[in-house]
Amino acid sequence: MSASRRLILLVVVAGLGACATPRRASAPAVAAEAEPVVEAPATAPAAATAVGRERQGDAADEPAQPYDTARAGLAVDVPRGWRTKRRDMALVYEGPMRVPSVVLFEPKARTLDDAVEGLAAELRAPLGAVRITKQPEATTIAGYEAYVAEGSGRAEGFPMRWRATIVAGERLTVLLGLTPSFFWGANRGKVVAFERGVRRADVDTAELAARETAAR
Repeated sequence: MSASRRLILLVVVAGLGACATPRRASAPAVAAEAEPVVEAPATAPAAATAVGRERQGDAADEPAQPYDTARAGLAVDVPRGWRTKRRDMALVYEGPMRVPSVVLFEPKARTLDDAVEGLAAELRAPLGAVRITKQPEATTIAGYEAYVAEGSGRAEGFPMRWRATIVAGERLTVLLGLTPSFFWGANRGKVVAFERGVRRADVDTAELAARETAAR
């Protein structure tokens, strides 16, 4: 099981405690960043620790690095009351009572097309027989090309719903929102709102510099 898949399964299990291969379409998706990042405790579960080790072998062309929103050219406003954690190679955002959960990570694919085509396979291990209920649609997030899809699956015997956005920023980013199916209606809007908090990191920097210059 790949590192990203194990990480996703870990987040799904935590959230419960408190399909075909997608077709290319054409429209805007999502990405994210974290402001105050809380490091995972040294006693983090073995499944989370294994994520980093496995993903190091995914890209032989360069050393694996923990997911970084700035490196991906993204920034996100963390909603009030949400927690941010780092779990090895990914960032995990948890809403109140850990529902919903949003995981940001870099996919194994190196192109947007490959990431879209491989989305179902990426989610199949943690979510079983993944069913895509909303085929990937092209969109733009913070000026970057992106695709967003939605679907269902199962984890630990519970039906799950998910919304995945793949953003072609400076680095590919998968933003995966997860919640048990019976919480989906009340939480899908929160995942969408989280996506809308995504912006382009370099644009923010330029705007800040302009405001500071104007204030002098």
